[in-house]
Amino acid sequence: MRLDSVTFEVLKNSLVSMCDEGSEIIARLAYASTISEGHDHSCAILDAKGHLVSHGNRDQAPHIGSFEPTVAVIRDWFKEMEEGDVYIFNDPYSGGIHANGTCLLPVL
Repeated sequence: MRLDSVTFEVLKNSLVSMCDEGSEIIARLAYASTISEGHDHSCAILDAKGHLVSHGNRDQAPHIGSFEPTVAVIRDWFKEMEEGDVYIFNDPYSGGIHANGTCLLPVL
C-alpha cells in the first residue's frame, strides 16, 4: 500500500496528537508534581509486534528508548495476550529505566 504525501502527513500528525492528548491526561491525573509539573512521563503508540509507531512531542528520550524493550519483555512473559488486557510493568532490570518508572500497556 502506498500513501500520498498529504495522507501520510495527516495520519502522522493524528498519531502524534493522540500521544500528546494521552500525555496531557496523564499530567492532569497525576498526584506527583514531578509528573504534572516536571513532565516526567511519556505516551506512545506501538504496533502489535511492539515496534514504536508514534510518540508525543514532549516525550522524554529515555522513556522512548525503553518502550520497545519493555513491551518485548511483557510479550515474552505473557504469551496469551488478549484484547482488553492491561499490563503494569516496573522492572528496571528487564526493560525499564529506573525503579520508579512504570509502564501501563493496554492491549487494543
